[in-house]
Amino acid sequence: MDAVRAENIYSCLGEYLSSTTGIENGACRVIILLMSSRQFRDAVHRVRSQLTPPERPVQRPALIILSGLPGTGKSTLAQNLSTALPAIVIQSDLVRTILFPQPTFSDAENRRIHAVARALMRHFLKAGHFVIADSTNLIERHRQTLLQLAKSAAVPALIVQTSAPAEVVKRRLSRRFTRRVAYDLSTADWQVYLLLSATVEPIGVPHLRVDTTRDLESAVQRIVRAVRRTSRTPV
Repeated sequence: MDAVRAENIYSCLGEYLSSTTGIENGACRVIILLMSSRQFRDAVHRVRSQLTPPERPVQRPALIILSGLPGTGKSTLAQNLSTALPAIVIQSDLVRTILFPQPTFSDAENRRIHAVARALMRHFLKAGHFVIADSTNLIERHRQTLLQLAKSAAVPALIVQTSAPAEVVKRRLSRRFTRRVAYDLSTADWQVYLLLSATVEPIGVPHLRVDTTRDLESAVQRIVRAVRRTSRTPV
């Protein structure tokens, strides 16, 4: 299994979906067998049944990858961006809520959630929709996995990094448990923020940065323009 890291399983799925002669990579064959299990398919279907994509597909979809610590405004940005493009948001917190009503946040649970989320991203990209990946994506290999997913789906990708001053984040996370908005499904608090801060890795490709304490509408329009330009560029 060393040929295929767990976080790159969707390159195997791409090979599986596009292959007409069979899968060459032996490790990929094993992973596809696991992924094609009834349990996995049912999990994907359960989440997909609660998602509503835009009414009309586009000719040139793209994957928008959000990256940022809890409380930096990813989900708020995703909601605004989904309306402006329009796009469908694949939110890891929503996947967790649907599949694990009493989450443990174990490594196995996290792997399951992200596997299902990536299957959904690929499904909606192939259906011709802009897709927003709403999760922390703090580690470079996780972002690279999503970039590879976009490549295997033959669509462009854009990384958007969200940020906010620590004191603002602390206030936001405190309000989360008293005045929660409907789309904010995260349970991360200030302690989680501090813990994850130590895991942040630099983004190794060109990307956009958004300070969500500034004019959000201007930021959304800037991202929309970048996505449109990216969508006109050959993959």
